[in-house]
Amino acid sequence: MFINTVIVLLRDMLPIFILFSYLSVLLTNKSSVKAVGFVLGVALGTLLYLLAESISDMFGGRGSELVKTGLAILGYGCFVRFSVARGFSSKSLYFDLAVVVGVLCVVSSQFSSFLVYLFSQVNGSGNVVTLSTASVIGLGIAMSFSYLYRFLLQALVRHGNTWLVVMCWSLFLSGLLSQVYFHLAQVDMVTIGLKRLELGSWASESSVVGYLFKATIGFELSPVIGQFILYFLAACLLVGLRGFSPVPKVSEGVH
Repeated sequence: MFINTVIVLLRDMLPIFILFSYLSVLLTNKSSVKAVGFVLGVALGTLLYLLAESISDMFGGRGSELVKTGLAILGYGCFVRFSVARGFSSKSLYFDLAVVVGVLCVVSSQFSSFLVYLFSQVNGSGNVVTLSTASVIGLGIAMSFSYLYRFLLQALVRHGNTWLVVMCWSLFLSGLLSQVYFHLAQVDMVTIGLKRLELGSWASESSVVGYLFKATIGFELSPVIGQFILYFLAACLLVGLRGFSPVPKVSEGVH
């Protein structure tokens, strides 16, 4: 249970930390905006957990998956708007709103998923001490890795490899959108392209390495065909819209 909790926490919470690693490089002058998105995301994630049963009963029992689908699409759309924004200033209210809503969508979806696991384990085993210890250790690992990843991204920018940062950010967002296919397949709203592609025979998708790939660039080592196609198309869309233009100076943000 201890190891499982650490792994699940990395699966659900590490993407949040990685998101802020990217934003710390792409948008350093909006700390309050990112903080608002995070706080609202935690609040919405908690609300989604508390109302999980009621939401699940909506839309013929498809409520939870459709809500997560909506959050993924909305989050992707906001971050795409943020990433390709050239015609309006980073001081614009719409710019701030795109960042807040994007962060809110990612945080709420990931945080609610972890809460479902955590409290199901608490109700099942009652071993609060073990779960709390595992959660603290998992958070420590996630924070440490996200700090190192942020350092790597900053080093890439300093050495002129900004195109690589843009590419990784595009892949991260593509992974966010590709989850739509997985959620819809869970409720049989998508029935084609469900055969899995074994692209990572050297590492398991459920291993720490697999979670790191998924958290940093949104790539799953064993995606279903439809999910992989959506991931590829979403990456091409964002790269095509944004291009490989240099990331602005960190004090300016992306605009």
